[in-house]
Amino acid sequence: MKKERQKKQTRILLQQTALQLFQKQGYEQTTVLQITNEAGVAKRTFFNYFRTKEEVLQSVFSPM
Repeated sequence: MKKERQKKQTRILLQQTALQLFQKQGYEQTTVLQITNEAGVAKRTFFNYFRTKEEVLQSVFSPM
């Protein structure tokens, strides 16, 4: 149960961080590395949740 909560929190953190960066500097200028650095997670972690930065953006508008 705790692990599932942590996974959900990490997913939300990545979504929120990505949105903030997209708004601040634009979608095209934002990289996955910038998202993960800002969120404080490894780049590999991003790809455990999303295949692309487009997918993270789409997930905000059509949640799991």
